[in-house]
Amino acid sequence: MSGRTQFWLGSVMLALAVGLLLGTSLLTRPTYAQESRGEGRSGRYALVTGIAGAATNTQSLYIVDDINQILFVFEYHARANRFTFRAASDIQRYAGELVEQRAKRQRAERNR
Repeated sequence: MSGRTQFWLGSVMLALAVGLLLGTSLLTRPTYAQESRGEGRSGRYALVTGIAGAATNTQSLYIVDDINQILFVFEYHARANRFTFRAASDIQRYAGELVEQRAKRQRAERNR
């Protein structure tokens, strides 16, 4: 390689490295919890908040476990400052039932 080619190649690589360094440090991406109000997500769990609970001064929290396909429901009491477990349900089972119901409905529509 000639000296001129090495100079331009080095300049481009230096500009790319500086751009990546400054881009990731100055303009960081928001975390999942900051993207939308009332919902947070990590790699495995999703948290939905902001839903009024069954009793006064309570809030329902829904936690979805993506890997095990389970929905956990907790209720937070603001005055007592405690969480109460309400329910856990199998998402995969309910999704399977919905798919079966949809298939039955589509078969009935086709047979008309």
